Amino acid sequence: MNYLETLSVANDFRKSLDSLMGGIVITGEARARLFNALYHLSLEHFCSLTHLLNKDLNASAAALLRPQYEATIRGLYFQEYATDKAIGKFISGESVPTMATLVGAITTELDKRKGSSFYLFFGKMEDMMNEFTHGGMHQVNRRFSESELISNYNEATKLILVATSLIQARLAVICALNAAGKEDDAQKILIDALG
Repeated sequence: MNYLETLSVANDFRKSLDSLMGGIVITGEARARLFNALYHLSLEHFCSLTHLLNKDLNASAAALLRPQYEATIRGLYFQEYATDKAIGKFISGESVPTMATLVGAITTELDKRKGSSFYLFFGKMEDMMNEFTHGGMHQVNRRFSESELISNYNEATKLILVATSLIQARLAVICALNAAGKEDDAQKILIDALG
């Protein structure tokens, strides 16, 4: 799929979020409140990123990729891998694990199960996400054409942005739906993503 086709799929997914997530009941348990809030944050970043790409505000869209990723990873960690003690420390502000720590913990657990390319994904994306977020060379280089100062993002870069954001949004929704006991809805999203 090319950039515009992928952006169209992302826009359709964005428009379906209210119906997909409607009816999810979040318990008062700290773990459930925490991971659902993080998935919700990830989805807000996804919606904002796609909206900005629709308006050709590419640098601002790119800057949201890293916080979306961090919200998704934190949600996954707190849903599946964090101890109650780690959750308590995070909520109290006593301890905020680094992304490398979270990715390492998730990777270790996934490797025990079936093997994982999770850490490889993080490694490949980390530098690019940092550069897009912090005004690095990915952002600066895309401020120029041969003759003028403009937003100059090529189709391949925009495709990476929207596809990566869409993957994370789908992951957040699938995890939230599974936790809410809506496995059939989660399975449908996975099948649609693969189809």
